[in-house]
Amino acid sequence: MSDNKEQLALMHNALGKLLLEEQERMAPHAIVNKDPERWLNAATMFLHGAGVFEVREKFNLHNDAARRINGLVKTSEECKLFMRERAMSLANTIEDISLIGDKIAATFLDGSEAAQAKIDSAETKDLTNLALAQEKLYRTFSNVTGNNVQKIEVRHITTPEEAQDLINSLPEADVEGVMDV
Repeated sequence: MSDNKEQLALMHNALGKLLLEEQERMAPHAIVNKDPERWLNAATMFLHGAGVFEVREKFNLHNDAARRINGLVKTSEECKLFMRERAMSLANTIEDISLIGDKIAATFLDGSEAAQAKIDSAETKDLTNLALAQEKLYRTFSNVTGNNVQKIEVRHITTPEEAQDLINSLPEADVEGVMDV
C-alpha cells in the first residue's frame, strides 16, 4: 500500500513542477493555461505509458499539443524517476502473470484426463482475452521503459581518395558568355 502512496507522491511532484514550468513558458491561450486539468490528465496517461494517439483521442487534443506533453513527460527528470518506479512495478506484475501462466500450463500439460477435459472446455475467447491483456501489459512496460524506441544511425564515411575521385568525376561547366555588370 505504501508503494502506491510513494508512486502517487512521485507522480504529483513530477507533474506539478512540470505544469507550473509549462504555464510560465506558454501563451495564455495554450491548453496548459486554458485547461490545466485536461493537461494534467493527459500528462498522467503519458506517465503511465499511453501512446500519443490514445491520449489525443481521449482528451480531444491537437497532435502538436499531445506530442509536446508527451515530450515533456518523457524528458523530465522527475518524470523519469516515476517511470522507473512504474517500470519496476510493471515488471513484478508481468513476472507474477508469467508464473501464473506457467502453473496453468503445467496443469494443462500433465497428461491426465482432467487436463484434457480442461483443454477441450477452454473457450477461444477466454484464451484470446488473456493473450491480449498480457500483450497490453508488455506494450505498457515497453512504453514506460523506452524500449519501444527505434534508433537509426546513418553515417556517411568518405575517405580523402573517394572525395577526390568524386570531385574529379564532376562534369566541367560550359561557360558561354560572361557579361560585366
